[in-house]
Formats: sequence, C-alpha cells, structure tokens
Amino acid sequence: MIKLCRFAVRIYFMIWLACLVLPGVLAEYRPFELLFRAGGYLSNGLMIVCAGIFILTLIPRKQKPVAESDKTTLILHDLEPEAARNVFSNIPNAVFVCASAKMAACKGYYDCWVRTPGECALHDGFEGLGQRIANCDDFIIVSKNLYGGYSREIKNALDRSISFALPYFKFRSREVHHQERVNKTGGMTVYIYNSESITDFDKNSIRDIAKANRLNLNRRQPAVIFVNSITEIKEVVA
Repeated sequence: MIKLCRFAVRIYFMIWLACLVLPGVLAEYRPFELLFRAGGYLSNGLMIVCAGIFILTLIPRKQKPVAESDKTTLILHDLEPEAARNVFSNIPNAVFVCASAKMAACKGYYDCWVRTPGECALHDGFEGLGQRIANCDDFIIVSKNLYGGYSREIKNALDRSISFALPYFKFRSREVHHQERVNKTGGMTVYIYNSESITDFDKNSIRDIAKANRLNLNRRQPAVIFVNSITEIKEVVA
C-alpha cells in the first residue's frame, strides 16, 4: 500500500511539472493546451487518491489471532543437527538454528542498527537470525553448561542477533535494556545439559543470564531446565 502511494506521488509530480513548464512553450498549439488541461485534472485526481491511500494506512487494523497450529518455534542449539531434530520432533512448525555451524563472530560494526536495520552485515547465512528471534512465537535455547553460562557457540549466536533490538534504550524491570524492534511477546525456554555436577551458584548465574535475555527479547519469564543428558530433554518436551 505504501509503495503504491509513493508511486502515485511520483506520477503526480511528473505530471504537475510537465503541466507547469511545457504549456508556456507550447501554449500556441491548441491540442497541447487541451492535453495539459487534461493532465492537470488527472494530477489533481491522483493527489486525491494518494491522500485517500495515506488515510487508509493510518487506520488501525484488527489483528487476526494466531492459531495454535500456525505458531512458530525457533530452536537455537549447539547440538548435532540430527540430534536436535530428534529431540524436538514433536514440536510443529519448528525452525532449527545450529550455533555449532560455521558462524562468524560479531564484529561490532553496528551496521545492523544503522545501515541495514534488522539485518547483520556479515553474510554467512546467519544475517537474518535477529529477525527470526524477534518474530518467532516461542524461543528455545539448548546449550551445554559451561561454568555457569552458555556455550561459546550459543553466546556467539546471541551476539550475532543483536539486530532484533533498536539502538535506543528503555527501562524494563528497573533495568536499562534495548528497545524492541518488533512489538511481539512469546514464550522462552532454556535447556542446559551436562548439568550433573553443576553448582547452585552456576545455576543461579544461568538463570540471571536467561532473565536478562528475556528482558532484551521482550519475552515472558523464561523456564530454565537443567538436565544431565540430551535424551532427558526429549523426555521433558514429551
């Protein structure tokens, strides 16, 4: 709709410019005079159409509720691709992102905020990760326990997805976080495996990290689940 409005404005401007300049040059020719007069009427009609289109874009539309079967789940994991699909085989409309794949590290250029808003400037297949996270209904993180934090692969993937937010800040839960680019909330679950010897201190550290991620991502309170092995994740999901 907006593209159509812009196109109509360009056409209107060209007709208006032609009707303004050319009649002074070709005024003595009767056919041209009639043609320019018709062009003036046409340009006025196009302006009315553009104004109507612009007004229509301002009218809020009632959002159609998303059916349960249409909801998408983004699963960011550091497992083998086949293992991840086997664990979450019962989740419909699941989109898998393997953080263990060859992924460049975030360079901190901030082009994803300024030059290419919402998209990473590094084109290695993960440039749209931020948009996927921002637009999914449910977000799942599967990470190996690493000293009270995510694995380096998951950490790198989250760094590469900073385009999900705007470069501006706001207060959330009395903390300063980035403003959301997409006004959408959803569920968030974090599975931490290899947790058989994890200390309570490390568990609380991971919970704090997940909470901070949740605030940045504008999602509901995350469920952080600690398991000893990958197979236990499948039992919890089932």
